[in-house]
Formats: sequence, structure tokens, C-alpha cells
Amino acid sequence: TGLYVESVKSRSGTDVITREHFNAGKREGPYEMVKFDHETGKRWVAEQGQYTNDKPSGKWKKQQEDASLTFSYDDNGELHGEFRNETSSGQLLELINFNHGNPDGLVQRYANNGQLYEKGVYRNGQQDGDWIFTDGEYGFRPIPNPERRYWYGRFDQGKQVGHWELRSSEDYVLQIANYDDQGRLDGKQYEFEEHGWIEVINRYNHGQFLNQET
Repeated sequence: TGLYVESVKSRSGTDVITREHFNAGKREGPYEMVKFDHETGKRWVAEQGQYTNDKPSGKWKKQQEDASLTFSYDDNGELHGEFRNETSSGQLLELINFNHGNPDGLVQRYANNGQLYEKGVYRNGQQDGDWIFTDGEYGFRPIPNPERRYWYGRFDQGKQVGHWELRSSEDYVLQIANYDDQGRLDGKQYEFEEHGWIEVINRYNHGQFLNQET
């Protein structure tokens, strides 16, 4: 019970000091992580928030190398409300709304130069409606990519449905995918060469591959 302070020196030579309060063995009250760089003499609050009954609660802030994150938790330690991530210059990187742990509403992610990464809506914790998201990239990193490719289409309660297009950063169509209302590939699926000529046509029947034309 009471205040607990820990100081650790990282491999990079930065001191990491955490201050947290305990009550009967559980974290309770304000929490703060401060970093100090001996080389530059810079000191900053890297993370700040509070705990209730050993769970994060209320408003929290995180300061990364070139980004500031603000977000909130409900009484059960679940993300709730607006999650905002932006650079020190104010460029938006992420904006997500949470409803007791589940994304709910518009989701926006961008690279640090404003290049779109993904954009769409969650309803009841599932992707729903029109979406744009990157192809072949896993785990969001706010790094610009001039070769980035995007899928454009629609979700219905977490399932890809209808007509989808994969486009290049110059907005050329590279692939066309068609889905049934259960999220299964259905009908003709097209792949295009750089100059727009059809390279491959794959035929599906409600998720079952039938044949290929080249």
C-alpha cells in the first residue's frame, strides 16, 4: 500500500522512472512514467493516467518519439471513447472511437505525411459499409509508401460483399474481386497487367473455385 517508485536504465542510456500507487496489493490512483535522456538532457512524461482496482481507468496520455496518443478507459479497463494519435506538428495518424472495448463508428489511419492508410466504419465491433484499406500490410505503421495499394469495397457486418477493387496509388485497377452476401468469392475474379489488359480470370461459385482463364 502506498506510492511505489521504480527507476530503470534502458539499453539506449535513457532513465525510465515509473510512479504508481497501490492499495492492498492492487494499483489504485495516479500512474506516471517519466523518461530522461542523459545525452540530450531531455526529460518528458512518456505515459500518464490512473488505475482503479488494478485496471486502467479514465483519461490517459502517451508521448512517443514523434507522436502523442490520448485515449480513455471505462470502469472495466476497456478502451472507451475517442482514441487519438497525432504527430507533434498536429498531423492526424489515427482516430478511432471505442464503445466499451470495441471500435465503433468511423476509423481513420494515415501516414505521417497525410497519406491515407485505411478508412471505414465499425458497427457493433464489426466492419460495416464502405471501406478503404491497404493491401498486404499488417500492423499499422505511420510510414509513407508511394507504392501503397488499396482495396475499395463494402462490408456487411464484418463480411466483404459485392464488388471490390484493388487499385494502385495512381488509381489504376489491379484486381477485381466479387463476393456473395456471405463473404465468399463468387463469379468472375479479375487480375490485370500494368497496362490494363486482363491477365487472369478466376471463376468461383459461392467460395468454390471452378476454373481459370488466362
